[in-house]
Amino acid sequence: MAILDDINASLRDFNRYTGDGLPNEPVGAPLPVGDVTSGRYQIQLAPFRNALIAILQTMGDEDALQDILAQVTAAKDRANHTGTQAPETVVGLPEAIAGLADEVAERKSMIVQRDGSLVIKDQYGNVIMRLNELLLSLMGGTTLANFLSSELVVTDSDGFVIFRADPDVISHMGVPLGAVDASDILAAQYSAQNYRTWGDQPLKKIRHALASVMQKLGNARVACVGDSNTMGWQSGGVTIHRRALSYPAALSRFLAEYAGTDLNTFGRALTGTAGYEDYDPRVTLNGWLASGATSVGGEMWDGSTQTAPFEYLPESAWDTVDVWVGLSSAGEMTIGVDGDETTYTPAVGEVVKITYSAPSLAVQALKLGYTSGASAVIGWSCYDSSTPGVEVLNMGRSGWRSDQYADAASFYSPLNALAAVAPDLTLVQLGLNDFNQNRDPELFRADMQTIIDTASQYSDLVLIVPMHPSYARTYSWSSYVAVIEELAEQNSVPVVNITGRFGTWSEADAAGFMADGLHPNAYGYGDTAALVSQLLKGA
Repeated sequence: MAILDDINASLRDFNRYTGDGLPNEPVGAPLPVGDVTSGRYQIQLAPFRNALIAILQTMGDEDALQDILAQVTAAKDRANHTGTQAPETVVGLPEAIAGLADEVAERKSMIVQRDGSLVIKDQYGNVIMRLNELLLSLMGGTTLANFLSSELVVTDSDGFVIFRADPDVISHMGVPLGAVDASDILAAQYSAQNYRTWGDQPLKKIRHALASVMQKLGNARVACVGDSNTMGWQSGGVTIHRRALSYPAALSRFLAEYAGTDLNTFGRALTGTAGYEDYDPRVTLNGWLASGATSVGGEMWDGSTQTAPFEYLPESAWDTVDVWVGLSSAGEMTIGVDGDETTYTPAVGEVVKITYSAPSLAVQALKLGYTSGASAVIGWSCYDSSTPGVEVLNMGRSGWRSDQYADAASFYSPLNALAAVAPDLTLVQLGLNDFNQNRDPELFRADMQTIIDTASQYSDLVLIVPMHPSYARTYSWSSYVAVIEELAEQNSVPVVNITGRFGTWSEADAAGFMADGLHPNAYGYGDTAALVSQLLKGA
């Protein structure tokens, strides 16, 4: 027990302890705590270093305990011990030797395990020390940062190197345990945290925008591009879809310290107009219809057959709204609030942003009116111009695949309209419908690369690996996950892994995160937002 005594003494809590050999030795104050009245013990490096060397020396000769065991076993099996007396005639000796052999074998398994790590355990199985290619930990506390920046060498009294660690390699008794590089550490972080960034300075644009918000200099915009897992399908229960329970809405609340808001609408979002006012109760359609032309978030809104305005009543006060329209032919519309409406004639053949300022800051209904000609409203975002914040834009459209979001055929198509909105950050969560509709993962790869190439020209980008589906299709779900992770690395784009966070569908369902085989419930969407917010706050 000498090594254990040395460790307890060198890492004790208080200065004095029973058995310290000094005058007036305290009574009833054994190691490792000691006498609480004697003051906190300041750890001394020399005795701790000696204890560590002793441990490593014991661990260094992995056959040492096996040799002891072999000798004991040989003694047990020897014909006699005195030359005249058979061992079995000594009462209790065979049993004692057998028990000692078992104990030595058990202690060996507690002290050294070669499964990629060197591990020391106490008699209860608690890990005291662990050493592998990624970390050195003592009593669960990682000391990786203490030795990776420079070389650490432990030698015995003859100068033999027992343990060496530097930024390139960790070796024990001259045997390398594995290279230590940034990719190893990032892989471990990704596995533990389910998100990953690349390089030393990720997400510069959104970081700049968030700094602008905190300094009250301007707003930040985060665009959430995706399918039904972005728009919030099944978030209110089976066949009940609630925009307020989608992950973008939850993300705006997780970003409360940045005055996050969710006062926006983009496209039809649902697969049909029926039920839209239930999906987003802030909206009163008044007969406005979804056109056949698609943009970010789905089909654009068309009021050409109505005289009543499209009304939108957000839950928070606002005084300014940006409205994006995409007219293929001449048209006229009004934007305003009760008692104050302005007429606009947007340019044709391009996505136009119109900014309207209300007379005052208030919780008030935005009114979009049709006057004449063509009508095509892509979306809008309301905000308080006096209080900078993060506008989290929900651009999800149920049922969409990656190729539908990569569409740039028309000036108002999703990829072109996204450029016109020009968010500071674009979160892309696609792939489940490619999987569900049996699209080749390589086609998915090409479409995602198109989105990355375009969006990265004006926006930071984060790829999101969606949840694990509950069933099989032509191509495995893991093949789509691999495509997303490979694209993230190849393009130096951060990635958030919801499959990794939730686990298999069965595990996620058991944890209460699933609504059906392809969609989370409100809790799952909330947990998705939590993980995304961790990435943003840690960037």
